[in-house]
Amino acid sequence: MMSSANMHKSKPRRISKEVHKMIEDMAHTGMTVPAIHQKLQTLGITASRQTVRYHASGKAKTGCNRPTTTNNTVYRQTMSLVEEITKENDETTARQIKVFLATKYQQHLSLSTIRRMRRKLGWRYGKVRYSPMIRDVNKEKRVIQAQQWLNSGETFNDVIFTDETSVALERFARFAFNRKDHLSIKPRPKHPVKVHVWGGISRKGAGPLVIFEGIMDKAFFIENIVDSSLVPYIQQHWPSGHRLFQDNDPKHSAAASHLELRGIRWERTPPESPDFNAIEMIWANLKYHIRTVYKPKTKEELINGIRDYWLNVLSVDLCNKCIDHLANVLPVAIERGGQATGM
Repeated sequence: MMSSANMHKSKPRRISKEVHKMIEDMAHTGMTVPAIHQKLQTLGITASRQTVRYHASGKAKTGCNRPTTTNNTVYRQTMSLVEEITKENDETTARQIKVFLATKYQQHLSLSTIRRMRRKLGWRYGKVRYSPMIRDVNKEKRVIQAQQWLNSGETFNDVIFTDETSVALERFARFAFNRKDHLSIKPRPKHPVKVHVWGGISRKGAGPLVIFEGIMDKAFFIENIVDSSLVPYIQQHWPSGHRLFQDNDPKHSAAASHLELRGIRWERTPPESPDFNAIEMIWANLKYHIRTVYKPKTKEELINGIRDYWLNVLSVDLCNKCIDHLANVLPVAIERGGQATGM
């Protein structure tokens, strides 16, 4: 029967590369394991005979040349390199960094070490967020506008934020729990039914809402949006004055004279700036509500779900929260030189 000591034989203790090299060199000169063990003890190096035998045999692997926190200079330099590489190309994999450091700096790191370093630096691997491309001329306009709003202490108290979007018939959340015996596979039509929505919000809460199908051109915008919805809303809720925020879509620009004729004060904002319009967050919230809460199965249910959200979910507090969020967006737009904030 095997003894308890053999059944639970311990692995050789890991030692530094320097001690490993010392043991190898002594072994190559013909020194026995007991002699090497005794020599190490006289040098104040703790290592069992089993460890000495293992490293003297030539079977031991020295492992990666991983910088440790005890070697602060090398560790900081390596961390700086990892940070620089990731900043330059945030799609760089740990394996690519490993090859680069080994080739250019003779620094041999394991993949786990590189991943751990990136986590310490605050990097997290996740889904890429896409944003609209912005032309250089409009980047400059965005920075100027953001600075003006911040310097003047803009509160948007009299602003009506308007925009249009498309809402598809979706009744499943984007994320769900999976297991081997329960794969979350949901049906999804190739061309889902969708409707278009135009709406407005302000500090006073939800504004007018128009649900339609087909293309919105200048004639439709003037008749069904401006004259039938926007003007009556302004006359009832903003008798003392207002400002209208909307994008610079050609149909909006084509109707500029009609807006002025009807007493609507359209304050133009920089082109290619959806993140400067608070209603964009409302659209995201609306679509999330439709597919996760309302879960429509027909176009009629989809339309009813949109109306239900606008009347019963879109509160004054939610509208103000989205408008207040602009105070976070503007400094980021300036810091990024007018590029899209993704916020």
